[in-house]
Amino acid sequence: MPEPQGLIIRGRLPTLNEMMNAKRQRYGGQADGYSVMKKKAEQLIGECILAAGLQPMKSPVAVEFIWCATDRRTDPDNIAAGKKFILDALVTHGVLEDDGWKQVAGFMDRFKVDKGNPGVEVLITEVTD
Repeated sequence: MPEPQGLIIRGRLPTLNEMMNAKRQRYGGQADGYSVMKKKAEQLIGECILAAGLQPMKSPVAVEFIWCATDRRTDPDNIAAGKKFILDALVTHGVLEDDGWKQVAGFMDRFKVDKGNPGVEVLITEVTD
């Protein structure tokens, strides 16, 4: 099995509830706050992709997300919605050709709590089956 490539994103990504609320709001002259939120999140993720030196990967891939929250107040499915921004940034930065059915074989989400160190570790493995 090929070795996975990985990156660590320090800090908290927007939750699903925050994304839905932002979609309803006007923000900074934009049609909605979601556009601004998405741009900021993908900029942060893009910097992490570059720092990790990720290389383009052949499809399909399996993606594992290890989400680290500051507490247990937010439901795991709400936290994991941030994968949308991560996958879009991986495509934008040429690590993945696209994030559709042909390129993504599946996901795995794990969760843990660390009050002083929120973020997400992303491991991407080419599937050779």
